[in-house]
Amino acid sequence: TIEPGSRKAQKQFEAALRKNRKFALAHFWLGQNYENQENRLINAREYYQKAVYFDTAFVDAWMKLALVQEELDQVNEAVKAYCKAYYNNQENQFVYRSFLDAALKFHGTKEARKTLEKLIKEQKENSQTWVDLAGMNFHLDDFAEAQSNLDKTPSTYITSQKMLVQAKIYFATKDTVNAQGTYWKAVSAIKDFADGQLLLRDIAYLLNQKEYEDFRSLSIQEMPVFFHRFWKARDPNKASRIN
Repeated sequence: TIEPGSRKAQKQFEAALRKNRKFALAHFWLGQNYENQENRLINAREYYQKAVYFDTAFVDAWMKLALVQEELDQVNEAVKAYCKAYYNNQENQFVYRSFLDAALKFHGTKEARKTLEKLIKEQKENSQTWVDLAGMNFHLDDFAEAQSNLDKTPSTYITSQKMLVQAKIYFATKDTVNAQGTYWKAVSAIKDFADGQLLLRDIAYLLNQKEYEDFRSLSIQEMPVFFHRFWKARDPNKASRIN
């Protein structure tokens, strides 16, 4: 057994590269080896970059490269690497969510938008991708483009995420009545834990510890009640129908 990060492991991977410098997997292993060592992230990045250079469809290497670039605060490069990872494995929802989370965390990038736009052209059913693109454009403060993206989806396509993005657009454009009504549609559309988490993240800065603990114990069916109670407790004017 070779211990990850050990000198012995490093020597074996280097020997493999002396035989074949284009051996992408050996570059990947060396990247992992350096990643397991203290203060060697730059070296890890170098070998992950070589791995994807010699094998552009190497999804794990793209993912590792993205994570290392995040740690090195190279946020635009990280998002580009996530884009490449997903584009080479479009069936992997974990890779897709990692790509989207990184793009939104860093307020979106042109590269991320281009990736989604390219996917939309290639997909037969692209409603969810339109919603994801709308969310990205909203985070880039391009409200008109975000609305245009949502308008491309069928009116029958109702999800918590779509309704939440629509509600945010209404709020941003000062349409308070439609914003509130659409937000409650997002709450009513909760169908799984991921939907609940999406709405919870939106109120994270307002939550107290007890509310957070209460939410974690809820069933899917109980989540809409939680959000109604949460906002009712914070309504400054209960006589008004607009909170």
